[in-house]
Amino acid sequence: MMDVQGNVYDGGGVGDSNLTQTTMHPGLSQPDLVTSSLYDWRDRLVLQKQGVQSSEDSTTHRPITYLHYDNLDEVTERDQYDGDGVSLSGWSYTSGVPNAPSSSLLRAKTTSSFDDQGRAYETSVYSVDQSSGSVGAP
Repeated sequence: MMDVQGNVYDGGGVGDSNLTQTTMHPGLSQPDLVTSSLYDWRDRLVLQKQGVQSSEDSTTHRPITYLHYDNLDEVTERDQYDGDGVSLSGWSYTSGVPNAPSSSLLRAKTTSSFDDQGRAYETSVYSVDQSSGSVGAP
């Protein structure tokens, strides 16, 4: 048998059973693929970084996904950031919610609107300046 995936819950400590790290072991001398996740006070996945490594360069493109929720736990906004060189250890929180990465790292933005039955009726994809992170029109 071969170990192909390892999971860490609550950062390896005691908590709410949130999956905070997944490590895929592809084998064949390939490096492990690590995904780290942060949750809000309601145990909703808010921030996730793929391709976490102890030593990172600036050319691999490790995305950070940041999710915004409404009061019905519907994802109303999905932002993608450039995560190269950004460490999630010691990440800051405000009112129990992980803070978004720096706006200058923003690379993609999508918003969704829902009707009273929880169905998405509108999705907007925004233009994002890749060098400054500024958001343009949908």
